[in-house]
Amino acid sequence: MTEAQTFKTIDIAIETFKKNEGFRKGIKVSKRPHSDWLIFNWRQLTWTENGINYLIEIYPEFNDKEKVTSWTLYTAASYDLDKKRYYIKHSFAKEKDLTFIANHMAELLISSFNFITNFSKKDIPLTVDLK
Repeated sequence: MTEAQTFKTIDIAIETFKKNEGFRKGIKVSKRPHSDWLIFNWRQLTWTENGINYLIEIYPEFNDKEKVTSWTLYTAASYDLDKKRYYIKHSFAKEKDLTFIANHMAELLISSFNFITNFSKKDIPLTVDLK
């Protein structure tokens, strides 16, 4: 399967997820990474609820020659308060083959979503002071 075909499989799983678990969450899906110098496939789901910013992201890992060596799917939650950022994240597929992520995308999305949405603001630790 080509990378384009693999991302089609991932995108189908994302759309199904948005219609089911993500229903009424206002989930936005980004497909263009914020990079001026390196172009690669990438997916990021974001939404906000109860003052918490959530995300689930699939991104490539690169070697020193800017070649994709593996893929990671992680989830995170954050919010800012009184010039401080509170942040928590967890990887559900770290440094895997993209086909692995595509073949398990439905389960990875549900697991990531269930994990990260179970945190209340008081459970998210302080990570950094903002200036």
